[in-house]
This record gives sequence, structure tokens and C-alpha cells, in this order.
Amino acid sequence: MLPGAPIVASKIGPPKFVVSPVVRVDLESRIPSDAKVISIVAPPGYGKTVLAERIHATCPPGTAAWLSVDLLDRWPFSFWSHLLAALQGTTAGVDDDPLEILTQRGSDAPGFVAALCAQLLRSPAPITLVLDDADRVDDPDVLAGLEFLVERSADRLRLVVTGRVDPALPLARWRSRGQLFEVREADLRFDRSTARRFVDARAPGVLDVEDIDALTDRVEGWPMGLQVAVLVAGEAEVPSEAVRVLTGTHRQIADYVTDEVLESLSTTERDVALGLSVLEWFDLALCGTVLGDDALPVVRDLLDRQLLVVSAGGYRFHDLIRELLEAELRWRDGSRHDRLHRRAADALIARGDPFSAARHLAAVGDHARAGEAIAAHALAVVDRGQVSELRRALAALPSDLALDDPETIIDVAIAQLMVGRRSESRVWVERAIGQTAPGDRRVADRLVTLRLAERALFGDVATTLALLEESERGGVRPEDGWNMASRHDLVVARSAVHLHLPDAAQRVDVARRSLAPDVVVETVVPALEALVAIELGDLAGALRSSAHSTASAKGLSSDEHPAMYESLLAAGWCALGLGELDRAREYADRSRAHPLAAFPTFEVEAGVLSATTLTTSGDPAAALALLDQIDASARHADFLRSDVVVARARALTAVRRWEEAVALLAGEPDGPRRNAALAWCLLRLGRHSEALALVSSVESWPSHRRIEAMLVAAMLVDGEECEARLADAVELAERSGWVAPLLGHGSDVTAALASVRAADRVASRPSVRSRPAVDLTEREMTLLELLPTHLSYRQMGQQLYVSVNTIKSNLKSIYRKLGAGTRDEAIRAARDCGLLGDDLTVR
Repeated sequence: MLPGAPIVASKIGPPKFVVSPVVRVDLESRIPSDAKVISIVAPPGYGKTVLAERIHATCPPGTAAWLSVDLLDRWPFSFWSHLLAALQGTTAGVDDDPLEILTQRGSDAPGFVAALCAQLLRSPAPITLVLDDADRVDDPDVLAGLEFLVERSADRLRLVVTGRVDPALPLARWRSRGQLFEVREADLRFDRSTARRFVDARAPGVLDVEDIDALTDRVEGWPMGLQVAVLVAGEAEVPSEAVRVLTGTHRQIADYVTDEVLESLSTTERDVALGLSVLEWFDLALCGTVLGDDALPVVRDLLDRQLLVVSAGGYRFHDLIRELLEAELRWRDGSRHDRLHRRAADALIARGDPFSAARHLAAVGDHARAGEAIAAHALAVVDRGQVSELRRALAALPSDLALDDPETIIDVAIAQLMVGRRSESRVWVERAIGQTAPGDRRVADRLVTLRLAERALFGDVATTLALLEESERGGVRPEDGWNMASRHDLVVARSAVHLHLPDAAQRVDVARRSLAPDVVVETVVPALEALVAIELGDLAGALRSSAHSTASAKGLSSDEHPAMYESLLAAGWCALGLGELDRAREYADRSRAHPLAAFPTFEVEAGVLSATTLTTSGDPAAALALLDQIDASARHADFLRSDVVVARARALTAVRRWEEAVALLAGEPDGPRRNAALAWCLLRLGRHSEALALVSSVESWPSHRRIEAMLVAAMLVDGEECEARLADAVELAERSGWVAPLLGHGSDVTAALASVRAADRVASRPSVRSRPAVDLTEREMTLLELLPTHLSYRQMGQQLYVSVNTIKSNLKSIYRKLGAGTRDEAIRAARDCGLLGDDLTVR
């Protein structure tokens, strides 16, 4: 023991862990053997000491020393006393010379560090010295002494330092010399694989893999957070439920953060950290607005302390730590907590970020203002593609939110519809109805638009028809100041198409002149036209319209945009019609995942497309299972009952349950789709005369239904007559482009078609491929006819009585629309699109 300096023995040895820590073999194996200095820096609870202890433990016996630095070591004499005691605990051969110099002359004597260095150089084996919490060393003379030891001890000393921030040692110099190996927070953070090993070691069998992964994601790989969470889950009656409800208010985790994070901060740093906890993300401008410009320098200190994560354009806390800090702020000063949230809300509204503002308002119970902020900007945000943001903002509103303004209530109801919140939208629509005064025509007109959209989505044909009649009789035209006013015609057209109304095509034509944003109109209207064309059997027309819709949809931000649903559905039916089954399945899956597919009408439509594709692809069992899933919605959307019944009957036929299929179809009204499906069932049951009666007069049927009928008729006869009828069916398929009617009817039909080379003939036909839609003006079409000629621009102008500049301007527009860069490329593209024939004529 040194005179006047009692040695704390617990400081000069690695800690004893109550529970065996997880061995980080992945990190240990990365540490180079020739690293002169190993720096392990991360926030609290990331396992810095655990890794340092492993390095210490893997050293040969007698070659490793440990010193846990604490507040006592701010006194240089105490620090060096403990360091010498730690070294003397090894076989390094450190004798009493440095001790005598330290005792007699003090730690600042020139000879002390030199004597210690000489002792290390004479050591028989290299020594590893671990300084745990080395960032607490702040005395300049001590730091200079450590620097001298590292740089003058040749290969006899390896220094390992841990800390929450970089120690004040010349790390940059050692890094540039290749002497430094660094371990940071990102290296220590648990990935899912490490977390699973950790949990299995702590609580084997308590949590399944999915719960462990969810817990790891929840704490963002924070080892201490995971450890405490596992303790919480292990003590719970239902561990998996404890994982789901784990929040920042849990006392065990909160106590850890309070002790290890807050108590290590100065009063100013603690005040800023607690204040910033109300912000999920912030930049310096927002920080200054909410907390004042005086807080800005402190942000740099918090970064140095590894408490803030740098993200794109700003900063944030680790999510779990932020929640814990906010809980602490709420407990310490509730009025400040609420005041900062309101200040943040005002700042974000001024920035044009109403949804983030709404979350701040909801956090302090100002739900009415939060609802108003959401409702006022919902449509604009959706048009920017931020559907998930809108859904998240709406979820923050309580179900019993009281709003007095019927116009705001209508806007909230529309927002709920757009993000697919089915039950919530119904509640808000009922509130809107109840809040609308009988004589308020302005609000009543808005309510008609809302109810049209909502009732069509729910499949309520009778009410939708009544609303359409009211709209036309009363001249409903919501005023332009309302955000949905420009979309009224689109709402009407979508309702008409999805409800299969007889005048759907006319209503779609009206919607083309809608004042909604161009990208919405150009996506929805051609998609609706394609769906109408599919019903009529016009595959070529459907392909043109669908291609136009798909091209326009690229201007939307994501599949979640409300305008995307019809585009996906139309593309799926077109791909199925062409026999492109993989592509059809892709579009069917995407349409089923759309938010609007939460409502009965769209769920059933997307489900029927998916089931039909599955049956045609040879998986009727999966089709039947899917149809069972949408059965409840099909009962709501009764007008789609026939679609569901036919899809189910086709799947039943494919699994040889013909009697069930016949019984299903018997109750359906007479028509091409039902009769074609029923004819196949009767054919398989041997009831040939009944089958023939159903397909004997099909001249007026849409082409895809007629092709099926011709196949059935062909299978009812033998020999040359069968081949002749099959050839007629294939010839019609070639002319119309339909491939799907030839598929999925069984191996005997496939073999029969192969005999007339049906598959080859149809697949090789260019017209069955989707052609991109290109809309040219009348003048551009006239000019397009002249491109394959040898006329110059001047001669074209003379022929069309326009200037050369006008010709060039129009050609530039044509090239852009065709995606061409030269005259030859434009000619080829126009022929591919069907705008020019090989004989130079415009189609």
C-alpha cells in the first residue's frame, strides 16, 4: 500500500458479472493482434466493460492489468497509485522505483513516468492495460503521462480504454499511424442473431423467435434495454404480451436511464435533453424555436456524449431513451412538457408539417385541434403519397374525439376512407350525417360526395343509386373552396364502374374533364375505361387504356395512393387476359394490399381477380381458400355476388366438384359469364345436351366469353369437327388478343388445343402484347403520317401550311410522347403503338 493513498482493491480488477455475459466472438475476432490502442466508446448499457473484460481474460496469465477509473482518480496521485497497484498485480516486474518517486516527489516529477516506462520496457512479456471509463480522466498531466507510456513503451504495452465519449488522448494521431482499433455503438449494438443468443442464454424457452426479433427492434439493439426487457418478460404471466406492451414508462428501464444517463449530465445538459425528448426528430432550427437558441451549443455536448443519433438533416434520440426521457420530463415538470409540445406543434404547422404537429397536439390532449390540422391537409398529403403518415396521424386521434364543425368531421371521414380505416370511417360518416343541419345546402352537398364514396366502397348499391339521383336532381356541385370539390366527378365515375352501373362508361367520360390533379385523372380515368372494356370483351381497348394508366401511375409516390387501386386492378385483368399469369398474380397481390381493399367492394374485386388467376394457373385449392376469406365482404357487396359465385364455380370445377358448382350456378341469372362456366360443369358431368344448349347461340357474347363457349362446343364433338371448332376458337383468340379463355380447363382441353397448335399461334401473335397508349393531338397525328415519307421539314410545313418552327415544335412533342430521339425511332415507336401501319397509314 502506498503511504497516504489507500488502495481500493475492487478498482484494480475486472468486475464480477452476476450473469455470464454474451461472448461477442464476432467483435473479438476483429481486433488485430498488433493494435497498440483499443478504444471502446458507446453510450451506457452497450457492453463496453463486457468486451474489455473479455480482452483482459484472453491475455496470458500475468500479462493483463485492470483499472476502473472513477471520481477518486481525478486526483493524479490517486490515479497513478491505483495504476501502479494494478501493474504490480501482474508479473510485469514493476518494482518499487516508480512508487518511491511518486511518493517522494509527486506524480508531476519528470522522473516518475520515465521510471514507469523503463519498468515496462524490461517486462518479460507484453502487458495489456485496461482503463475502464477512461473518459473520466481529465487531468492534463495524467493524460500526458499516459500518452508518453503508449508512445515510448515500444511493443511492451497495449492500452485498452472504454468510455461514453472519446478519452482526451491523441486518438487521431494513433489512428493515422494505424495503431488504433476502434469499437463504436454500431459495433456493439445487437443484431437479431446476437439478440437470440443473448435471450436464449438468459431465459431459454421464454420467448419465441418472433418475440425476440420484435423486442430487438423495439430497443434498437440496445443491449441493456434488451436485458431489462427480458427480465420484465420473464416475470410476466404471458411473456409475449409483456414484449408487446413494453414502453418507456417501465420503471426498471426508466431507473436505469435516470441513473446512467441523466445523472451524468450537467444541469444545463439535463434541461436541454429533457426538453428535446418531446421531439421525435429535430434540426437546429426546430431546436432553437422550441427550446431557444441557448440550447444549440448544448446539442454539440449531447452529441459528444453519444446521446444523440445523427440522421439525415438532423438529430434524434434512440427511440427508447427518448420515451424514457419524456416520461421523466412529464413526471418532473408536466406543465413544461405540455408547453414544449404546443410550441413544437406551432412550429411544425408553420413549416407545413401538420401531421407531425397533430402528434404533438394529441400528446397533450388537444385532440380537437389535432383533428382539424389533419383534416385540413389530408388530401394534399395523400397526393404527395404520404398515406402511411396520414394513417399514423389518424391513429393518434381518440375514437371519441369531439368535433363540432360538420365540415371538419366530413374531412376526417374522407381521410379515414383514403387510408382504408374501415370501421373508423363508418363512425365518422355517421357523425357527419348527424351534425349536418337540414337547411345547410353547402355542407349537405359535401356530405353527398362523402357518402357516395363511402357507400360504394361498402357495396351499398341502393343508397349509392339514391345519392347519384340526388346529386343529379339537386345539381350537387361542391364549391371549389373544398378540397374534394374537384374530385366529385371522379367519385361518381368510380362508384358507377365498381357497382357495374349501365351508364358507367358515360360517367367515366364526364370524369375525364375533372379538375382533380392531372396525375390522378390520368391514372384513374383510363383505368376505369380499361375495366369497362374488359367487361365488354375489348381487350385491345383495355390494354391501351391500362397502359396509359400505368404510365401515369409512375407519377404517384406509392401503391398506397388512392388513385392506384383501379390502375392495379385493370393491369391485373389485362395481364390475365393476355395469359401472363405471373404478372397477373403480381398485380392481384398489389391490389389486395392496397388500403382501399379494406372495404368490401374493393376487397371482393381484388379477391376475384386473384382467385381467377390462381385457378387459371392450376391452383384452384388456393383460389377456394381465398374466396372463403372474402366471403363476409362478399355478403356486404351483394352486387358482386355473381362474380364471386362464378369464380368459386370455376375453382370447384377444376377440383372435380362439379355437382357443387352446378348447384351454385343454378341460382345465378342467365348471362354469358354464368352460362360459359355452367357449360363446363355440365360437360364434365356428361350432360352434353344441356351444355350444348347453353353455348349454341353466342354470336352476341363478348369475345372472351364466346371463345370459351366455342371451346365447350368443340369438346362436345369428335374428330375433324372438333378440330375445326377449336381452330375457330383459336382464330377468334388471335384476332381479339384473348389468351386466358384458352387456359385452365384441364389436360384434355390443353391436348386438344395443342393439336391445332393453339398455344403457339396465340403466343406468337404480336397483338396480344400490351401496347403503350400515346395520345397525340389532331395536328400531331397529321404530322406523324408524314414522318415515313422523304419530305423535309420545310416541305412538311408547306404541305400543312405552317412554319418550320411549328413543325419542329410539334415533332419535339411527338418524340417526347413516343419516347424517341430521332425520326426513325419515332416511326418505329409509332408502329409498335399501333399508330402507324407498315403501309404508312395511321390507325
